Amino acid sequence: MRLDRTDPEHVVNFRDVGEFVNEIARRPLLPETRLYRGGSIHYIAGLHVIKNPRTIFNLRRGHDPEFPGVDNLQFPTVTDADTYHTEDPDVQKWLARIMATLARGIRWPLYVHCNSGKDRTGVVVAVLLRILEIPREIIVEEYRLSLGDNVLEGNIETVLAGISEPDAYFSGINLEAIRAALH
Repeated sequence: MRLDRTDPEHVVNFRDVGEFVNEIARRPLLPETRLYRGGSIHYIAGLHVIKNPRTIFNLRRGHDPEFPGVDNLQFPTVTDADTYHTEDPDVQKWLARIMATLARGIRWPLYVHCNSGKDRTGVVVAVLLRILEIPREIIVEEYRLSLGDNVLEGNIETVLAGISEPDAYFSGINLEAIRAALH
């Protein structure tokens, strides 16, 4: 069953990343109820639909509705660069902006989204999981949960290949702060 993007009680591809990573790994690797991902929240009935995050990262160019007490931060891609190609300088800058914001500190839990919760969201979540040293096969499996007709599994391998050494890729960003926040 496909969810209607305008259903006020559902968000396409919504999930608790920690819960699913732990389920895939069959052991606890990430805290649950801290990091959520999914599609657009333009039509939701309320924050309860996305588990009441304190911070929202909107990866779309369009603005989200405002919710009291929630930090809405927007990180649209600067160009039309394919976000799966993490070696592209524009993609690197985009990802660095997101990770620098996380390293400076946010109010948790966090909801990360784009339109469908697959492509841009999939890239950001995969990069974050890579920074957290989650095994590659678990990152790929978590990503596959959002696969649709227009998304190829090999895309996430391109992302992971491009950021094989997160500390070098994000030189100058305190990745330890991100790791501490999610472990």
